[in-house]
Amino acid sequence: MAFLDNSGDIILDAVLTELGRQRMAEDTNFSVIKKFALGDDEIQYGTYDLSHPSGSAYYDLEIMQTPIFEATTAINSNIDYGLLKITDTSLLYLPVLALNEKTKISSSRYTNMMYLMVNQETYDAAKTTVSALETSMIQGDNSTPFVVFESGLDTYELAADQTNRSDYIVANGMDDTTFTVHADSRFVSRVGGVRSDNHFRNTSDNQLKENLSLAYTTTTGRATGLDNYSSYTVVGITNGITEPTTGNDNDLSAIKGPRGTVGGLNFSVPSALASAMAGTTAREYTQYGTTNTAVLGGSTYFFDYIDTTVYITGDKSSATMQLPLRILRLTRQA
Repeated sequence: MAFLDNSGDIILDAVLTELGRQRMAEDTNFSVIKKFALGDDEIQYGTYDLSHPSGSAYYDLEIMQTPIFEATTAINSNIDYGLLKITDTSLLYLPVLALNEKTKISSSRYTNMMYLMVNQETYDAAKTTVSALETSMIQGDNSTPFVVFESGLDTYELAADQTNRSDYIVANGMDDTTFTVHADSRFVSRVGGVRSDNHFRNTSDNQLKENLSLAYTTTTGRATGLDNYSSYTVVGITNGITEPTTGNDNDLSAIKGPRGTVGGLNFSVPSALASAMAGTTAREYTQYGTTNTAVLGGSTYFFDYIDTTVYITGDKSSATMQLPLRILRLTRQA
């Protein structure tokens, strides 16, 4: 990816994509561009300087002079974070994704990451070593806890009720009914997500009512711009957590304001990574991780582990979240 000099005015570098060129070649009457995409991957908005000594005309000087990416025709080497097409010029809030660590079914982070246990003996050993790890361990099946995440408007300026959900999220087409999950195909073979007929809501006295369960899906293809990553599509269901008559809805939700949807995640690993303690250590642990170490402390149990990152994107809102994941396998007991 090359840069273009932008030391003067703003430059827009536009090209036809490979598909666009193909259609132009096939149609002798091709004369109208019907769709275009914009991106601002290279812009660092933190350089907007409200305290510039020369006044307001210079606030955006650094941004205006930022070199821009050269446009390319290949779909997998162009815009990573596209801009949204929004017709409402009065829009003040955009959804975010947040990890829900507040319910009995949701796993929580330990040392800032989730722990995926590849088999039962690993789960048992890890739980014995660090009791606090129990709520952070996921087992790659349909059991709880698993990763729960929410989309919504993370602000106290709007009441978390159904009216604001409808007006600010649904009406603007930003209720993420599906999410795209990117996971490293070397370490993750399947991804589990919640089912479309599940529900997640609270009562007027703030009791959680949910029946979340997981259905596993295979990859939809390779992830664009991420080497060795595969993409998966998982469902987002209506997030029915609202301000109750009594109690605090923030005890159940990680989103402060109106909530959009909620999703869940769990992961399966390739069978080679899930071998028993008496089995063979997969080469991935040696090549990409750490082997035979007391990573959880103590001197009784030793593990292989691999650290990886899972990326989650709302398919309507384009809100993103990164999920650090540690894959753990028991290797020996002292």
